[in-house]
Amino acid sequence: MIGDRLHDVKGAAENGLDCIGVLYGYGTCEELLDAGAIAVVKDIAELTDMLL
Repeated sequence: MIGDRLHDVKGAAENGLDCIGVLYGYGTCEELLDAGAIAVVKDIAELTDMLL
């Protein structure tokens, strides 16, 4: 799952999914990592590179 806030990361985990945090939303890197995101990316280009 892709998310920009801790609620997204926690919701993914509750449903057995990994979550990649994105910084082009509202959350901070620290918030996303503390919530358990497996990675954090700064923009769509970085997300695309990670997924490919």
